[in-house]
Amino acid sequence: MFLVPIGVPDLFMKEPLSLPDRGLHLIFPAIFRKGKNQDLIIKAFAHFIVRSKDQNSSLFLPGDGPLLDEMKSLAKTLGIADRVYFPGYCTRNTLCELERLCNVAVIPTNVETYGLCIVEPFVLGKCILTRKVGIAEDIIKEEVNGFYFNNSDDLEELFMKLSKDITLVNSIGFTNFKLKKKFNWAYIVEKYYIPIYKS
Repeated sequence: MFLVPIGVPDLFMKEPLSLPDRGLHLIFPAIFRKGKNQDLIIKAFAHFIVRSKDQNSSLFLPGDGPLLDEMKSLAKTLGIADRVYFPGYCTRNTLCELERLCNVAVIPTNVETYGLCIVEPFVLGKCILTRKVGIAEDIIKEEVNGFYFNNSDDLEELFMKLSKDITLVNSIGFTNFKLKKKFNWAYIVEKYYIPIYKS
């Protein structure tokens, strides 16, 4: 048996990474269904806005699904409808453009079979906030590549902490961007698969 990393296609920007220098700009692309927990992010973000009086931060929730309207209503009820964006289903190109507007990716799901939800924003240079799901602990080292949280309260506290240190947020993003090569399929094939076949 051999253990090899997973790769991602078509996300490797050649241009330098540019990140916002004011506010937390959060993204979580996913289908709106039970277990994806967009409500966890919306609640934490709303409480963070109230506590911090933040005027710059934003939340992007691309995707479609049966709970989309419910999440829109939740954002409206919590008074942050003007700070939460629901672009709907997006092509990969559109999703990449949205990712480039952001400096933080949040993964609040109950279960992840693969690590793509972490790897994709990783190679695009985002600070990763994730629950310990799937292969998160194989990729994310606390305060090096991102941070862990368990629930909405934890996430709210992370928002409070990181909003006071955008330099740290962006430094982590640049660290991840520089390490992106290890998730490039061409690199993975050359480093892992070919030696396995030859052996």
